[in-house]
Amino acid sequence: HQFLFGVIPGCILFVVALRTPYGLWRRFALPLLGATLLLLLLVVIPGIGRSLGGARSWFTIGQFSFQPSELVKLTFLIYLAAWFEARRERVQEVRGGLIPFVVLLGLTTLLVALQPDVGTMLIIAASAVALFITVGARFHHVGAIVAAGLALLALLIKVAPYRAARFMTFLHPELDPQGVGYHINQALLAVG
Repeated sequence: HQFLFGVIPGCILFVVALRTPYGLWRRFALPLLGATLLLLLLVVIPGIGRSLGGARSWFTIGQFSFQPSELVKLTFLIYLAAWFEARRERVQEVRGGLIPFVVLLGLTTLLVALQPDVGTMLIIAASAVALFITVGARFHHVGAIVAAGLALLALLIKVAPYRAARFMTFLHPELDPQGVGYHINQALLAVG
């Protein structure tokens, strides 16, 4: 199942993306991001999005299910790359670089956090900040973003106790080997 519906389509999309001129990605960066942000917004609406494992983050069309948050990982980075390329000389400014970047990042991560999918939110935020660093962001701007992100993460963990349990399980899976830490312990055994 994973091979037929994951590996094969992924390889086909890889070849298509590889053969697509980068100028085309730049031209369609905003519509692609807009479409995926709209999907992120629609998925949290009851009756449209499907809930699996406590998170309302899935669309189901017949036998096909997908998460728009997985798509936004790619479209957000494509948009940021095009956006940074157009603003290359203003990236280090507060008004021309930092504030618009934080607004874009905040909007995107907020829509993912509403599902709630904190893991994907962290991946998107880390990728975006890494790209921001790559294009020449100031160190103290990045530090402020990271500090604000950690504060937000602490707030999200405090608001939902299951996130704190997951975090503690990640740090100490041996505390509950038959409960919450079961999968991590089994993964460690498999690797060993």
